[in-house]
Amino acid sequence: MRKILFVAGLALTSSLASVSALGGNDPAQDGRVVHVEGKVLLSRGKDVTQLHEGDAVRSGDRLTSSSEASAQIVWHGFAAVQLRPRSDVYVNTTQGHPDLRVKTGGMLTYVKPEGTADAGQTKVQRPRFTVRTRTATMGVRGTAFYVSTPEKASDPTYFCPCHGKIHVDYSTKTAKHSEKDFDSKSHDDPRHLSDAAFDPVPKGTEPHHSEEEIQALEKLVE
Repeated sequence: MRKILFVAGLALTSSLASVSALGGNDPAQDGRVVHVEGKVLLSRGKDVTQLHEGDAVRSGDRLTSSSEASAQIVWHGFAAVQLRPRSDVYVNTTQGHPDLRVKTGGMLTYVKPEGTADAGQTKVQRPRFTVRTRTATMGVRGTAFYVSTPEKASDPTYFCPCHGKIHVDYSTKTAKHSEKDFDSKSHDDPRHLSDAAFDPVPKGTEPHHSEEEIQALEKLVE
């Protein structure tokens, strides 16, 4: 299976193995639902319930949104995501680091930049935040990006580096190992990811996300 690694401000070594619940049920590691529109289901073990504002999202949970549903979730006051309609997302926490796998559908992610320490103070490290798809692993510290994974495996994954510097390691059938650096100011270089290529999307492709939506996520972690 091909692996693609997106890194903003840190180095990661990851695989696309299946996600398991390694983080336990430590409330300090939970995400918090701040907004829900429509019907989003929360699967936890054998229990399936409808997601509501104020609910905790824990390691091992699965989130499934209906055709007109969405949800906003905040982790640790430093990261926020917006789940899109018709999305299927698995949540994992590994050693305190949130790890989300987007099986299908779309998700917009914002990770708050680490603050600069004052003189004589130690800079506090944020937890690592990882988003996975079947073709990519994105590890970020201080950036915003959007990813959309189609239900059909042969269709390419859509990736937009909305803001921030992102280093990309990836492989295709013709290039076993390549890398590319993004320095995106405003949705500058969206890409299609497939087993065959890592190409710019055709002009006129609908982005399915906006600057206003990113700003809304930023406000959730101010």
